[in-house]
Order: sequence, then C-alpha cells, then structure tokens
Amino acid sequence: MDWFELGEDQEEEARAVGGRRKTAEDFELTKSQSKYELPTGYLSVSQVNLYNECPERYRRKYVEGNRTPGSSNLSQGRLVHEVIDRLNKYKISHGGAVPPAELGQDIISDIGADFFDDVATWDPRNPSQEHAIHYAREIVTLYTRDLLPRLDIRAAELEVFGLVNEAVPFLGYIDIVTVGEANKDLEAADPSLDRRAVKPGDMIGDFKVTGRNYGKHRVANSLQLSVYAGLTRTRDVGYYLLIDRSDRNREANRSPQIKTHKSTRTDTEIRHAYNVVERTAQAISAGNFPLTNPESWMCDAKWCPFYAQCRGAA
Repeated sequence: MDWFELGEDQEEEARAVGGRRKTAEDFELTKSQSKYELPTGYLSVSQVNLYNECPERYRRKYVEGNRTPGSSNLSQGRLVHEVIDRLNKYKISHGGAVPPAELGQDIISDIGADFFDDVATWDPRNPSQEHAIHYAREIVTLYTRDLLPRLDIRAAELEVFGLVNEAVPFLGYIDIVTVGEANKDLEAADPSLDRRAVKPGDMIGDFKVTGRNYGKHRVANSLQLSVYAGLTRTRDVGYYLLIDRSDRNREANRSPQIKTHKSTRTDTEIRHAYNVVERTAQAISAGNFPLTNPESWMCDAKWCPFYAQCRGAA
C-alpha cells in the first residue's frame, strides 16, 4: 500500500518507497482488485467524509452524478492551494531556492479570476471576487515570506493510491512532503541516497485555508492524514493552517496568520482509519444511503446544494 503516482508535471520529484514510479496502468490494476462496487471505482478522503456526513448527498453527487457550483470560500481555497503548489515545485526544481516574492502575485494575476467562474454562493468571508483575490494575495505573501523558506520539501501535490485493507482502492493527493530531521542527516552523510524517495520519518502535510485557527484535536483525529500515513508508511503528519481574516478579525484589522499543528500516527490509528474507509465502501456498495440527521449543520439550505430537492422540498 505504498503506491505513489506523480503528476505529469512533477517529473521525478519523488518515488515510491523502494520501488519504481507508479503509472496510470498501476492505478487501473488497483481499481480492478476492489472487493466493492463503487461509483468512481475508488474512494477518496472527500468521498468518505461526504458519505459519513450525509449519505444521501453522496448518492446525489456520485451515484446520480449531480454536480453543483461552488462557493467563494472554496474557490479562494483552491486558488491559494494552486499557487502554493507552484511555489513549492519551484523550490524543488531550483535546488531549494525560495521563489521571488513577486512570483506568487504574478501567478494570481494570471489565473486568479478563473477560479471564480462557477461560484454560486458568495460567502460572508469572501463576498466578491476582488475581495477573495485580495486576501489570497495576502496569504500567499505571508507563506512565501515566513513559512516556505523553512520547509525542506521532498514532494508537492503527490498523488498516492493503494488498496486499503487489501479491499478498497483509495486515491489521494498529499499537498506537501517535507524531509524528516533524521533523513536530512542520513542523506547528507550518504549522497547516493535517493532524495526523491519518500521515506519513513518524513512528514506529510496538508494546507487548510480557513477563517479561524483549528484546535489541535483536528490534526490528531484527521482521517485524511491517518490514511495518507498508512499509504506512505510515514507516521509524522501535520496541518499548515493559512488563516484568512474572518469578518470579525478584519474589523479588528488583524492580518492573515499561518499556524502549524503536528501529530504522530500510531498503527492503531491507521488501522482504525482504514476500517472507516472499508465500512464506508461496504455501505456504498450495498446501496445504503440513509438521510442524515436534520440536526446536522450540513442539513441546511445554506450548506447543502440539494436541500431544496430533499428536506426542503415542497
């Protein structure tokens, strides 16, 4: 379950642990080994999370194929992720050199507006395209200045896939892999070691664009990071919180912030996460899509794009 696949533009930035570069054919083989019938042929973190939040919403999206426009908060998050990914890859491809400060701003100028073409809901934190892009620029500036210089990046936007519990094809994207301290020493002492290979002791990280700081329990309990730790045979995981200013913070004239929360996964935690994934696959394969509890925050016209066709139907 230590299968890796690189994006086409990553060339050979990272490789499977002790193995060859995995291919699209390998992924198709993995899907063919599934013990369950799944709408997409595999599961991902977003699919597992959505099913466990609202099985009916999962059914409408993945079984019926209903797609819905996004929100301004999600679009801003996607934009920031894309820019940071390009900055990280610049640092990898330039031998660890930090990109010039203007590069991130130039990227936003080139592609920023494209991320808001399908926005249907303008959230209070980002009530307009101009507003969202302005604060995306602030976040990227802060990242380039304060965090990126401190990161020893092994890989960026690393695609990983494998059979969870030897039963469920799983596909995921790791935002960033940084080199563990022990591995830095090993690679410095032995130049023959493949620096591109993700190794036990490295840290896998996920960027979160958010309006507020997370409690440390969020990283400790993250299903996403537990599954990725298992697939990569690493144990150190973390969130990089890119905190946009909420309406309240903007009124107080507070700038964006970056917070890092780290955790270490145990075999028990990884095994539990794998079981969550497999039981979700079992339920989906069996056609079990109950309605969610109406007390759930998701069961609301503001948050669910299918509310009018479900609970809110006349």
